[in-house]
Amino acid sequence: MRAPILVLALLAAGASRGGCDGATPYEPCAAKACGDACRTCAPDDASCVEPALPPSMATVCDPRGACTPVDVMAAGGNGPAAAGCAAAACAGKPCGEACTIDPPCRAATPPCMVPSRLGHCDGTGACVAVDPPPPGFCLPPPPPHPDCVGKACGDACNPCGPERTCPTLIPSACDRFGSCVGEVPWLCYDPCGGKACGAACTACPPDAADCAETMVVKACDATGRCVPAPAACD
Repeated sequence: MRAPILVLALLAAGASRGGCDGATPYEPCAAKACGDACRTCAPDDASCVEPALPPSMATVCDPRGACTPVDVMAAGGNGPAAAGCAAAACAGKPCGEACTIDPPCRAATPPCMVPSRLGHCDGTGACVAVDPPPPGFCLPPPPPHPDCVGKACGDACNPCGPERTCPTLIPSACDRFGSCVGEVPWLCYDPCGGKACGAACTACPPDAADCAETMVVKACDATGRCVPAPAACD
């Protein structure tokens, strides 16, 4: 408990500087949004020292407008999520509208200079790193295959429908999305199962030698999908 108390004490000391000579007190989160990176020391205060934080932590503006140290890595490297701020990238935007994805290191102190990425809001309200959106990006998900209704992933299915004769070259099974597809050993592999938003993921299981993985670096987004990194975690 000593480390958090020490950090908060240093922040309080830094925030209390200034204002004794009648000047306007320095407000670290003035004109900043919830989740923005902040500094406890005023830019022109040479006597103020920023508190030393572990690499996983950063100071960001919380919902009360206070400059607070938070563990951004625990929230997938996302400052707004770590500070308890509401999602903003796609708030009030329809599916398909452009949105901005800031890199996780932007919440560090000092922030990195990595540019933001252009994304688009999907049907769930998440900002997905795709530009332009692929065809059908905003269409509702297709209904499950007639022979996969009520079945679990991996259950056998008939591509032509229940109680119909349909010769196929390989056995078919229901996938995680209710489609009747060719049965493969990794059919029900969930790349983001048990992982936090922002965690690295791969479309193929680590032990699937015959599964072709694309060269795109991927991460888990807020909806549990394995998407091109960086993922939206608001």
